[in-house]
Amino acid sequence: MFTASLFLYISSGRSVFFNFDGVACAIAVELSDFKHLVHGNHLAYGVVAWFFDQSWRHLGYGGRTLYPLQVLSGLLGAAAAAVFSSLLMRVGRSRREALLGGAALALSHAWWFWSLEAQVYMLGALFMALAAREALGAD
Repeated sequence: MFTASLFLYISSGRSVFFNFDGVACAIAVELSDFKHLVHGNHLAYGVVAWFFDQSWRHLGYGGRTLYPLQVLSGLLGAAAAAVFSSLLMRVGRSRREALLGGAALALSHAWWFWSLEAQVYMLGALFMALAAREALGAD
């Protein structure tokens, strides 16, 4: 589920919507402005985005920060769709049903959009999926 979702997100090209939160975070990341990266609305996303962007820079990337943040959203969205699939299997669904459920989530309009756009939502969505998997698991 993770690989298929990530491949679809990355291959569908860059988003051109550029929402305010994503652009503001990208600017703060480029400026290493930690005052605006760590605030009450998004405690972890800015720091995660900064580390992710820095890893790209160490690998030789020299472009604008918005693209790595779009890729980060794709990674987080694909991971959360995979976690959702594993949640479905934990609660007794078959492998086929779990894959179809994960695909339905990954391809839904909102999930697709949030996974292509540099937005803060997918980090929270991943941890919500992980928490749901633990809370609803059959253990």
